Amino acid sequence: MVALKALQRKRTRIGLDIGVSGIRAVQLTRSANGYVVMNAACADRPSEPGAQATGQDPALAFGVRISPLLPRQIEECLGRGSFHGKAVAAALSPPDVEFHTLELPAAVLRAEEVEAAQIVRFEVERLMSNTHTPVETRHWLLPQTSVPAPNAIGTGAAHEIIDRTIELCAEAGLICTDLDTTATALTRFGAVLQSRPKDQVWGILDVGDRQARLVLCLDDTPILVRTAGAGGRTWTQHIADALQVSFKAAEIHKREHGIALTGRQTRTSADEGANSTAKGTEKWGTRSELASLILGALRADLNDLASEVKRSYEYVLSCYPGRRAADLVLCGGGSLLHYFPEFLGNALGIPVRRASSYLQVSGLPSGSPEACRLRFSAGQNGPLEVLAVAMGLAIPE
Repeated sequence: MVALKALQRKRTRIGLDIGVSGIRAVQLTRSANGYVVMNAACADRPSEPGAQATGQDPALAFGVRISPLLPRQIEECLGRGSFHGKAVAAALSPPDVEFHTLELPAAVLRAEEVEAAQIVRFEVERLMSNTHTPVETRHWLLPQTSVPAPNAIGTGAAHEIIDRTIELCAEAGLICTDLDTTATALTRFGAVLQSRPKDQVWGILDVGDRQARLVLCLDDTPILVRTAGAGGRTWTQHIADALQVSFKAAEIHKREHGIALTGRQTRTSADEGANSTAKGTEKWGTRSELASLILGALRADLNDLASEVKRSYEYVLSCYPGRRAADLVLCGGGSLLHYFPEFLGNALGIPVRRASSYLQVSGLPSGSPEACRLRFSAGQNGPLEVLAVAMGLAIPE
């Protein structure tokens, strides 16, 4: 019985990521060197046209109006895995939660926790875009620096959105024990992929359905959180407009062909095998042409995204002299676009890698500081990139 209880404590809570286009759930077990993915499940959400979330309507969250079917969809998603327990950690993302960098006076930093929280609350409420509804606020302090710079990040979310999220979990037969943000969950996820020196600024870019979210970190602390550009849905629409095809056909082309890799041929090993015949040559030529057309359709979006990421790195490095830019981790469904890491890497001049590539590093002992502290099998119900937020939610703070 004692051994059984010890085993149960090794299980983490269930990380529940309720996104615009899908639901993802992950549960981990702790190991000596990190975490092992115990269960993972994904389920698509049917497209629901409607108003975007503004924080003014409690029926709005996760980017769209909450459907009465959503609790059942959550139940069905968890039913695809052998999850243990009912405790879940859910997350809010912009625009349902706002992040604001703060420059707090030294007296506030020395104040009692309750007094400091009240001062931060007043400041965050003043900066919130929606000032007509009660909000819940939290904050965390940023690493010290030798130059004038923000020293805290404050977050705020409407009470209605928070209450509706907790109720939604209850309607699905779950208990929401933690309500987090996608930014802090992504930070914990990125931190277990690789340990980095304390003088390095690293980032994680989550390319979701409605937006690309960027989080820059020092060690395990998020120091900048912002929306970096449009998401995968906008990309697909731009491809549909450029190729004059349906949205569905554009999505298929985006997934199958990706973008052209500029500066060299874009053949894959499979293409080279097919290229030995005239039919194979024609097939590769069509693929290359489509990838070039898709790149043309997305070039403005991708350039804007790269520029925003670059400006963000430059700003953070100006706030923390002596630090250097490290890797940018890609996650989210949009990160699976073929040659997307190469495009950003060329534009930024830093290592840009999909999250799953950290699992493939060989030659490092399990106890090495650079080794990945997450064990995940590729066939576990979805790509690692799509499960990133849910995994971060499952990792205890």
